[in-house]
Amino acid sequence: YGRVAYSRKALKINAFLNTTNTEAPNLLLPDPLTGKPLQLNFLVKTADLEVGDSHAVGQNQVLTYGGNVRRNLFDITIAPNVRNRTELGAYLQDEIFVKRLRITAGLRADKFGNLDNAVVSPRFSASFKVAPEHAIRGSVNRAFRSPSAINNYLDLNIVNPVDLRGLAPLLPAAFQPLVANPFPLLVRGVGSEYAIGGKAQATLKESSVTAYEIGYTGT
Repeated sequence: YGRVAYSRKALKINAFLNTTNTEAPNLLLPDPLTGKPLQLNFLVKTADLEVGDSHAVGQNQVLTYGGNVRRNLFDITIAPNVRNRTELGAYLQDEIFVKRLRITAGLRADKFGNLDNAVVSPRFSASFKVAPEHAIRGSVNRAFRSPSAINNYLDLNIVNPVDLRGLAPLLPAAFQPLVANPFPLLVRGVGSEYAIGGKAQATLKESSVTAYEIGYTGT
């Protein structure tokens, strides 16, 4: 990994590059074609550039804004058809100070390459000092998570042992030994971008969570 950062007053410019290279043979799942342990290997490269700044508006207000662009490169054995994804984001935050009251409202918009539309994440918080050593606060925000590369592009064949001994009483005696041991059933697991039975799957959407908080701080 590597990171470079520049700051001047409230201006900040950050860039980083991460590379993760992992080999993880799964000893419990054999590869149906080779019989060897299933290889769960992945090489992920991520490059990110972020720019942000803040400006005072009068005596009681601060505006903060910025954005980032991120590029991901993938090489994953169980998702061989996913190669890259681009993520774009922008945010704006307004802080207002009025005597004992502090209000913060923010909005962030993100556009991920595997989502059809941009996703907006709002945030609002307020704190009030009822006394110099006592404050109450409240906030509400919404966050999201996009489907992963595996969610979209998983393409995996595994052997699933199926117990068929319950069928033995229904079979002639000559065929009962065939179900004495688990039957090795070949199962293919796929992500949302692949059709099942010739029918396209529904497009995956982002998952989101909305959080509310109220608190008190005393010193």
